[in-house]
Amino acid sequence: MSAVLPDLNVVQAIVIDAAKQELLPRFTHSAREYKADGSIVTEADRAVQQSIESALKAQWPEYLFVGEEMTESEQIALLNTKGQGVWCLDPVDGTSNFAGGVPFCAVSLSLLKDGEVLMGVVYDPMRDECFTAIKGEGSWLNGEAHNATSVPLHWSGAGSPPGVATSTCMDGSVSGTMVLPDWCCTKPVVTRSRLRVSRYCQ
Repeated sequence: MSAVLPDLNVVQAIVIDAAKQELLPRFTHSAREYKADGSIVTEADRAVQQSIESALKAQWPEYLFVGEEMTESEQIALLNTKGQGVWCLDPVDGTSNFAGGVPFCAVSLSLLKDGEVLMGVVYDPMRDECFTAIKGEGSWLNGEAHNATSVPLHWSGAGSPPGVATSTCMDGSVSGTMVLPDWCCTKPVVTRSRLRVSRYCQ
């Protein structure tokens, strides 16, 4: 990469710390409510988002931030910003599982610039598995190189926020890349976040 990216180890530490401090202690007993679209949001979603957003802005104030717990208009406006890096976060990827006591969820974070996904972190706190990736450099699981098959990225069509990438799964369906949260996708995601790293950055 020609551009100097944030230190991936620091980004990873921020995500893991937020998950351990704000997400895990609330598992099975986090207050919940329903958004206008019928999806669930918990106090854990908001706490994780606030923690990560604050930490990222303290480290890299030059980057913008898009979180799931923002309005759609706010998300689109930020994702449309040209020439500036944008963090894209799903604080609890798998909120329904988390709220229902099912231990399958993750914290998903990516860094985008001008519609290009540059790096990302997906952390599964239940299994202490952290997948990381940098575009053009590769992907890692808990710091160890993660061998995966390359699947070309293409940009999503109408109906999703501009600048969001998707990848084609082995069964031909469309899902978000490992670093883009489910709410960025145009069609239902059929792969778990912690597996989507195998289709990114190779």
